[in-house]
Amino acid sequence: MKGILDKYQLNPTHCVFIGDIEDNTIAAEKLGIKSYQVKKRSDAVDILKLYI
Repeated sequence: MKGILDKYQLNPTHCVFIGDIEDNTIAAEKLGIKSYQVKKRSDAVDILKLYI
C-alpha cells in the first residue's frame, strides 16, 4: 500500500480502504488511511454511499 501512496503522491488522509481481510484494514489504518472491513457486498455499497 505504501508503494501506491508514494507512486501516485496520495495523501493517506484523503484515501479510503475497503476490504474483507482484517490484517489489510489494520495495515491501511497504520498508514493513516480510513479503513473499513466488510463482511458482505452490501456493506461496501453502504460505505461508498457515505463518500458520494
